[in-house]
Amino acid sequence: MSPYASKTDVPVERTKAEIERVLDKEGASQTLFGRDGSDSVVAFTLQSRQVRFRVTLPPRESFHVTPAGIRRKASAIEPAIRQEERRRWRSLLLQIKAKFEAIASESETFDEAFLPHIMLPDGKTVAEFMVPQIEEAYASGRMPLRLLGGAS
Repeated sequence: MSPYASKTDVPVERTKAEIERVLDKEGASQTLFGRDGSDSVVAFTLQSRQVRFRVTLPPRESFHVTPAGIRRKASAIEPAIRQEERRRWRSLLLQIKAKFEAIASESETFDEAFLPHIMLPDGKTVAEFMVPQIEEAYASGRMPLRLLGGAS
């Protein structure tokens, strides 16, 4: 099975504009598209929450070989990178639309739908804060104190 939008020819800028329209329609403010190192970032404020999504591309070296394991010609590497970038942006648009649909359908609240991407006061997202603690809990079999709200 191919990843979603693996053949898309929709330019990244058009997808960003679609994301911005969705966010505007839903009442988001302080919408930002930018870069953080090698990642692209979409951030916005909605329902008193700051939300951040990252669009991360695999390392450039990973494009030297196709998913089928065939070595790419040097001239095909850059087009493959651009294709993957377009695909990942289309995927993000779908994710954001799906979250708002879940909220509209009342199957999730805003916080439930966007929880991993909500930014905490230190600038980390909930996922960036929680995932290491979840890994620790599974590895040790014990709940980490920070996960319970206690001192670490």
